[in-house]
Amino acid sequence: CVSQSETLPKLMIIGSDVSLPTPQDLMTYEVIGIGSRGPVYLRDYRDGVRAAVKVLPLPPDFELQTLQEERSLPHPNVVQVLERDVINDQLLEYRELVDGGELYDLVAENGSISAEQAIPIFAQLCDGVAHCHAYMWMH
Repeated sequence: CVSQSETLPKLMIIGSDVSLPTPQDLMTYEVIGIGSRGPVYLRDYRDGVRAAVKVLPLPPDFELQTLQEERSLPHPNVVQVLERDVINDQLLEYRELVDGGELYDLVAENGSISAEQAIPIFAQLCDGVAHCHAYMWMH
């Protein structure tokens, strides 16, 4: 378990030397899923790393300072946020690309999963949520 006092890495904020995607650019990205707040795009990130890009509406009380102070929560069962930036009144989040598909799809394809399959998945889920709770992170 990670202690509360452990220093977490700051998120990277895209600098002005990086060209940000326009809404038209996003239309050319491959859609790899649909989240509760919109599509998730596949994008080459840096040094050959591919990332999932979420485009989210800015909350009404949004402050750039908060964006810069938020930290990623390194943990094997928590998707990492690589970078964030604001463009055209939207928040772009570059997130770690996780292979393997959705749990929902696994259950939908098979009708159900066995206890032997479910227990390790549930344990990983609980471990990741407990880590988020330890840092008062919303999930």
